[in-house]
Amino acid sequence: MTETIKTTHPVIANPQVTRHIMKAFNLRAAKKLGQNFLVDAGIVQGIVDAAAAGPEDNILEIGPGIGTLTQGLAESGAKVTAVGAPSWQLTFFVQHRQMRSFGVTM
Repeated sequence: MTETIKTTHPVIANPQVTRHIMKAFNLRAAKKLGQNFLVDAGIVQGIVDAAAAGPEDNILEIGPGIGTLTQGLAESGAKVTAVGAPSWQLTFFVQHRQMRSFGVTM
């Protein structure tokens, strides 16, 4: 099990942060696709722990959404390549420079 990583920036897996991002980028969940947003940091950490992600890992994430899981994986030290096509995702990631500082590529 990996240790929990402490951050000094907003954790996306938080209802308030997720709402802020959704509002700032005028986003809505695609209900017809059953889309939901992960807002529990404990679940993100559980996924990162189960993946045993670390600095030696290269991870391909398909459909990163607003980057909730991406953030957790990147903070583990893993090199994350996030693949998603909707233009709002590209806009969000380009403007969200913090993801670049963790080595996330699009």
